Amino acid sequence: MLGVAKVDARPGLKLIERPVPRISEGHDVVIEVGACGICGADLLTYNSDEHQLRSLGRNGFPRVLGHEIAGTVREIGSEVTGLKEGDIVACELGPVCGTCFDCTRGQANLCQTGFDRSVPGSTRDGGYAKYVLAHYRQLVKLPQGVPFEEAAIFQPLATSVHSLERSHYKAGDSAVVIGPGPLGLLAAMLLQASGVRTLVVAGRPTSRDRLKVAAEIGARTVEINGDNLLKEVRALTEGRGADVVFDFAGGGLALTEAVKVVRRGGEIVTAGLETAGEFSPRLIVIKELTIVGAVRRAPSSWDRAVDLVANRAIDLRKIITHVLPLEEYEKAFELLRNRKALKICLVPEPGAS
Repeated sequence: MLGVAKVDARPGLKLIERPVPRISEGHDVVIEVGACGICGADLLTYNSDEHQLRSLGRNGFPRVLGHEIAGTVREIGSEVTGLKEGDIVACELGPVCGTCFDCTRGQANLCQTGFDRSVPGSTRDGGYAKYVLAHYRQLVKLPQGVPFEEAAIFQPLATSVHSLERSHYKAGDSAVVIGPGPLGLLAAMLLQASGVRTLVVAGRPTSRDRLKVAAEIGARTVEINGDNLLKEVRALTEGRGADVVFDFAGGGLALTEAVKVVRRGGEIVTAGLETAGEFSPRLIVIKELTIVGAVRRAPSSWDRAVDLVANRAIDLRKIITHVLPLEEYEKAFELLRNRKALKICLVPEPGAS
């Protein structure tokens, strides 16, 4: 079968032949891929980001990328429970162990035992191919009838759901979302659905097209330039600042904006993984802020994500700008690299092997 793979440390990917995965252990599940979303981490790998390559280098090239997987269960191992052939599933990064301190406290998203193994696109081949192998404990069963390109967005949707779970946000609060990428826009959609009083989505001028999507879902939008975000938020909140700020951009610059625009005694939820930029904690003390992190997805996040889509409370199609065949992977990654797309799903050609 064909797979889109990182073959060495140089920039770019290649379409290569890979063996069709087979059941080798009792916990294995073979999935026929319906669609696989391109994540920001995949784009970093495409560009040969040093941090992303370290993991691939340890596990060996070539490696088929792709972890935002949705597809159909085709084969199951002898130890698999809760799934059967024909089920529609989405894929978590890694299988949780279920027994560690974090798992037993309902925080399986913090389980290092599970997330350090069987990660598609890293420790094993991922979903930019016709078939992919997964551990059954990293699969989430989805309702029948969800289009595969939407099912591939369940993983980022659950990530955004988890960011709201980590906050103390309440209906009627004012909220700011910094970073209008897929996660930020999904969070904005969730906030709108939950009864936000005032919603502002902010980003750099390079995110102008993404801010247009935020405007379409009913958010106020701000291209960050100097103190204009602070002025806009103060004008909308009678000078107090936002009750909660969600940072999906990451880095010191985003946090600097967040601590400026949040109200005294307010809360910041940061899910961005960028590390560039400087950040001073002085305003945290002066304003008595609460800052919490949000990483990956808790089991409850997946449950809520499934319910949201099943009940049509959120429309994932609003952030899917392109659905392209595997053979057009270069076009897909260049569109993302040049910020000409929001979320792209790659799909195997029907009948490809």
